[in-house]
Parts: sequence; C-alpha cells; structure tokens
Amino acid sequence: DMQPEVLSITDIFGADECVENALRMSIESTPLPAWFGNIPTYSFWMIQILFDYYMKVKNTKFVRRYLPYAEGVLHQLDDCVNERGIIDYTRCPANAKKGFFLDWPTNRSKDRKAGNRYLYIFVLENMKKLYASLGMPESPLCNQLLEKLKRKKERDVFSKQVVALGYLAGQIGREEAAQKEPS
Repeated sequence: DMQPEVLSITDIFGADECVENALRMSIESTPLPAWFGNIPTYSFWMIQILFDYYMKVKNTKFVRRYLPYAEGVLHQLDDCVNERGIIDYTRCPANAKKGFFLDWPTNRSKDRKAGNRYLYIFVLENMKKLYASLGMPESPLCNQLLEKLKRKKERDVFSKQVVALGYLAGQIGREEAAQKEPS
C-alpha cells in the first residue's frame, strides 16, 4: 500500500527519511523467508518501491543495502513458478496463505492470477533497470523468472487494474487494453 504514497512523497519532497524508515522497518520486521503479510505480491510491491525510490532520489547506498533482500524474494517466487510458467504457491516454503491476492476489487476473481503474473513481470523488468542504473550485472535469477513467467499467456482478463498491469508489463498491447471493458 506504500507505493503510491512513496511516489507522492518523492515527487513533492524528494528524498525523505520517512520513506527510508518505513521501508527499513517493513523489511526488518518481515525477515525472509516470509512474504509481507503472507502475500507474495506485497513483497514484490516492496521491490517496486525500492526501484521507484532509487529512480526519484538516487540513494544508491540505501537501495544497495536491500538488494540482497529483494533477491531473496526472487528465490522464494522461483520456488513457486514451474517450468511452464504456472504459479503455484503451495510449492513455496514460505507461508503464502493469502495466495493470489492482488487487491480487494480483484480478490476471488479469475483475473487475480493474471494480475499476480503481470505484477511480477512488471517488477522484474524494473529490477533489471535498477541493476543497470546501479552499474551492476543483471540478476540471472531475475532473467530466469521473467522467462518462466512469460511462457504462460493469460486470457480473458477484464479487471481494469489487471489490464493496466498487463499493459505496464508489456503483456497486453495498447489497442487490446483500450478494448477491454472494465468490470
């Protein structure tokens, strides 16, 4: 839930220690192999927040400090994605009892699985950009996960949030997204 707030804070105030404090406390109170709130997508939103924060304020030291944690999150997801790209949280050693939760409007909808996939692809693509911006080599695990996740194509996606994530993840084209009727 912090991602839009972090974007707002950094757009208005720039670097602000409240963002770093909130991220630090969140990460330190959720040691691996836990997912944030037992929800895998929430751990990926944390990675997206690190990306957004770095792109806005360029605090290299802070972001580098938490990259090993982000890589740990990738390892956990890797355990949950088979070679055909199917996400199965029962394969995870970490408790993922909230499973395919993306947000409340899509909770229990058939779109939630596509939403998870699209969020992961979107964040993994941004993680690649983060490594490049930091002058670091790409993460082989990041690339491996992207390859696996892109093997499975989602069909019949209509929730506006999921269509938007599909577009951001490069999995739904502009014209296709425009033709979807929000549910």
